[in-house]
Amino acid sequence: MSFIKRFLTPISASSAKETNSAISKEEEKPVLPLLSQNGTFASHLKIHSDENILSEEEPKKDNSVFEIEEEEEADESLEEVLDKGKPEDSNSSEISFSPKEAEISETEKETTDSEELPTTVESYFSGKGITLSLPSKKEVIPPVSSLAFSIALNYSQTKPFIRFLRESISKKTFDFVFSLSAFSVQDKAAIISLADRLCEYGLISNLFYNKSNNTLRATASSAGRCVNFINGDFLEFFAEGVTFEVIKKLAESHGCDFEFYHNVNIEKDRERHELDMVFRLGNHIFWSEIKSGKFNPDDYRKLGSLMGVVPDRLILLAADKSDDVAEAISYFYEYYCTNVTTFKNKLISMIEKAFNEEK
Repeated sequence: MSFIKRFLTPISASSAKETNSAISKEEEKPVLPLLSQNGTFASHLKIHSDENILSEEEPKKDNSVFEIEEEEEADESLEEVLDKGKPEDSNSSEISFSPKEAEISETEKETTDSEELPTTVESYFSGKGITLSLPSKKEVIPPVSSLAFSIALNYSQTKPFIRFLRESISKKTFDFVFSLSAFSVQDKAAIISLADRLCEYGLISNLFYNKSNNTLRATASSAGRCVNFINGDFLEFFAEGVTFEVIKKLAESHGCDFEFYHNVNIEKDRERHELDMVFRLGNHIFWSEIKSGKFNPDDYRKLGSLMGVVPDRLILLAADKSDDVAEAISYFYEYYCTNVTTFKNKLISMIEKAFNEEK
């Protein structure tokens, strides 16, 4: 089920001085360790040697609870302001004051309305004539989230195997043989470890490693959720986990509330789109898209302009792009383009820039 997180957290004078540098210095989530403690393969993998395999640790969960604090209402309403300009000896219902006084009153009205009705994701899109809907989606359970993080954080090593699986599934060639001959010892170990864990979780079966010809043989699952996970859900689960933790900490640092949605549907003029993530910190709205394959960068620029988040309020995680290619896309299309390695730091930079610009 799609979910929303909103909170306003009181902060002390010391915590209010926290900056992005403190967050940026925060130790990055480490790449999960490669070799298991006993150096053996799990029981799901048949093998002809005692070669070592990899294992991963599950990421820690943050179960912090935040209090909700209501904003104070404006001290003076518009009606009270207008009553001050009304003649005391007049029985007429008309109000007589100068245009200058009227202009001041309108300004105070806008200020009052802004204080009582802060920006929300729903009101932001509504103001642009965009209909917003939130489809229900089952939340990711910790073991699946751990598997997603394991693939993403080791993506430079496991990408060839994930791509091969994706292509085999798309061709409905569920029984496959994958050659490991072209890989280094470390990359081969990472791929074998991932294959063993996928087998343990049921995404593939009948896994067999033939050391003599350096191949993996197995059968990929045709179940819907298994196929979707291999086709890119693993990357979305990773990005959602990283994004939620980042915006939660930055919202606390800046003393503001936040909203976080994933798999959001929008519609305007009968044109429909699904957005991977939409989130808000204070009055700042952001959009994020996750791509594990090919895409047209201009499509996201056009949609981002329609939504009012281009430039500098859209971040695109393109897993297959190198640092140089991602930087070039960012330059030409005026939104943040990152890969798995740079995603977290770029996300922090995007949000902090929005807060710095309002000062």
